[in-house]
Amino acid sequence: MLVSKEQLHNMEHALGIADYMLSKRSKYHRHGKCYIKSYRNYFCAGQRDLDSWRDLVDKGLANTWNKFNSTYFNVSDKGIEYLQEVQNYIIKFED
Repeated sequence: MLVSKEQLHNMEHALGIADYMLSKRSKYHRHGKCYIKSYRNYFCAGQRDLDSWRDLVDKGLANTWNKFNSTYFNVSDKGIEYLQEVQNYIIKFED
C-alpha cells in the first residue's frame, strides 16, 4: 500500500504522536521495542489536506465525519496497525 510521507505525518499528527508533539514521557523503550503514548485521534482538515485524507479513507486507513462546518478525520484501527508496522513502534492509548 502506497502512503506518502505527508499522509504518514498527518496520521501521526491526528494521534498526537508526530515528533514535534512528543514529550519525553510520551516515547519510551521496553524490551527492545519502542512505545509511543497517544492522547487523541482526530484531525480537523483544512482545504489543502482534504484530498490526502480522503485517499486514506479510500484505503481504509482513516474515517471521516463533518461537524460545525468542518471536516474531521481519525486514524482507523487498520491505519493504526499500518503505522505501527511501517514506523516500527507500538502505539499505546492513554486511559
